[in-house]
Amino acid sequence: MKKLNFIIGILIGLLTFSCSSNNENKTINEPDSNAKLLKQITNSDGYWHKFFYNSQNQIELITQTSDQITLDSTYFYYKNGILSKTLQRIYVPVGGIVNVESIFNQFNSSVAQGNYKIFKEDGTIFQDKTFKYTFFKNLIKSITFYNLDGSKSSEKLFAHDAAGNLTNFTETWYNSDGTIQTNRQSIFSEWDSDGLKTQSLLYWDYRINNIPNMYLSNSNCLNKTENNQLYEYSFEYDSEGNVTKYTSINEQKYITLEYY
Repeated sequence: MKKLNFIIGILIGLLTFSCSSNNENKTINEPDSNAKLLKQITNSDGYWHKFFYNSQNQIELITQTSDQITLDSTYFYYKNGILSKTLQRIYVPVGGIVNVESIFNQFNSSVAQGNYKIFKEDGTIFQDKTFKYTFFKNLIKSITFYNLDGSKSSEKLFAHDAAGNLTNFTETWYNSDGTIQTNRQSIFSEWDSDGLKTQSLLYWDYRINNIPNMYLSNSNCLNKTENNQLYEYSFEYDSEGNVTKYTSINEQKYITLEYY
């Protein structure tokens, strides 16, 4: 169940957004003109994510390994070109398949919200919540999960400077009575604007990645301060500016990114 607990907090970070207004069926946030479609992310420990797309270049499947044996799959469903549902099927060695489902009932250029459920094949429900994303242009501003009674379960808030660079990230988990259970804050002060921004920022900490057209920052973050500890990152790019390697210098690990 350790693996399930890890997945609970990250599935929404695997969504791909093609944002449309309520009245217009068109893309609001266009990707960088030189950006390629992501094909595979590989961790320095050998684990990987592979990405597959439909004829409209919308992501429709992510497969991943997390223990060199298990192969998990996340499926993406669209209605009129807009993301309507994601379903991740996770193999848990003890217990079999666990499903993590997100169904969208609203999706436009500033808000995406819906229902989130984790359940077993036999119908046993582990979590039943609602969620809400808020955006400003191509930037994620908040991610909130709610209990069915309307109280907050967790919240992530993203602050940016005038250039759209991520400056502050606050994550809060709440107790059932509404009091704060855990709170952590990260501060960012340096950014790399040499290449195209990547959707894999903060990969090791938060897995808020793989979101074409929606980003955490307009430039890649080179550092992070959390609990008075400074973490530093570096990026390598191909000739077109796409990130090919993202390194956590302090942790001495990295991911490589491949494209179609």
